Amino acid sequence: MNEIIRGFSPSLPHTLPFKNNINPAQLRNALLIVSSATAGEWLDKFKPYSMAFASGWTNLRGKSKWGSADRGFTLSDHADWNGLNKAVTATGAQKVYVTHGYTSAYVRWLREQGIDADELKTLYEGDNAELKMMPHS
Repeated sequence: MNEIIRGFSPSLPHTLPFKNNINPAQLRNALLIVSSATAGEWLDKFKPYSMAFASGWTNLRGKSKWGSADRGFTLSDHADWNGLNKAVTATGAQKVYVTHGYTSAYVRWLREQGIDADELKTLYEGDNAELKMMPHS
């Protein structure tokens, strides 16, 4: 993904893909971007560390909801209705797979607009997946 982004923005800093056999000492003072599912035992080998929580929820929830995170950044993978539909149309895609949120309702709506669409089941399906994955204090 980073190589694709660099094609549009060469200013993206150098990154390394994660490898399970990496020596934690090599990553001192590095920025690790990991999913909440990666936290826990795996992250313990990088102690001491500082943790941040990036989610659209930081805009709505107080610091007490960030769990053990030291900082919160408002960053969401959700789009507003008009923006989402504009993005779908702009791609010119012949097929759209919906993976998150109200998938069946959105697939139905896309089909009503003449767009071939289907649900794609993923590990984190369901409308409340974010709530289940949020760190709790």
